[in-house]
Amino acid sequence: MALPPFCISWPIPSIVLQEASEKQAVNIINKVIKVSIRIVRFPLFVNTYSYIISLQKRKKILGHGPLQLLIWVIYSTRMNPFHLAFPVKDLEETRRFYTNYLNCAVGRESDLWIDFDFNGHQLSAHLKPEECTETKTNNVDKEKVPVRHFGMIMQWNKWEELASALRKKNVGFLIEPVVRFQGKAGEQGTFFIKDPSGNVMEFKTFKDMSNLFKSDMRY
Repeated sequence: MALPPFCISWPIPSIVLQEASEKQAVNIINKVIKVSIRIVRFPLFVNTYSYIISLQKRKKILGHGPLQLLIWVIYSTRMNPFHLAFPVKDLEETRRFYTNYLNCAVGRESDLWIDFDFNGHQLSAHLKPEECTETKTNNVDKEKVPVRHFGMIMQWNKWEELASALRKKNVGFLIEPVVRFQGKAGEQGTFFIKDPSGNVMEFKTFKDMSNLFKSDMRY
């Protein structure tokens, strides 16, 4: 059987899962996943229910005693970091914004550009004031969403924490935190901010990350 792009092997006594109820087995595996998340830098999103079903189908090969059980990561756990370059009006002003408000570490820099660690992804801010222009908007779920933007998809609690931290630091929202597409497959929490040069960022979250690309209708 072909393996997904990334997996974790973990020794779990097979008899434990054989004798456990489905709920107990899910709890056991979730504990292993939490430990794994501390080891692997990028978030892990695992469909534990599907994994339990696969275990039930493989009972004949579980046998007795310890077995290296594969916890299959369904959602691209070790994504390749992306790189994004954009123009800014002032490097020091940009440095303060990304380090103070978004907790980005600084990477390489020169007199004309500066790199930031954006949760494991590389942002490059290039000093080019004449390229900093206001972006147009499109209507999305009754909101005027800036067309040119980038951002981050976060766990729900981390998204709420960031929104709260930005409020306390008096960072203005272009679009206030809101739950969009309520009751649909694409239901998501979202808010928009912009940096001092007008570069727009969206931070969004899903209660169920498996709905990231799911659609049940035309929006």
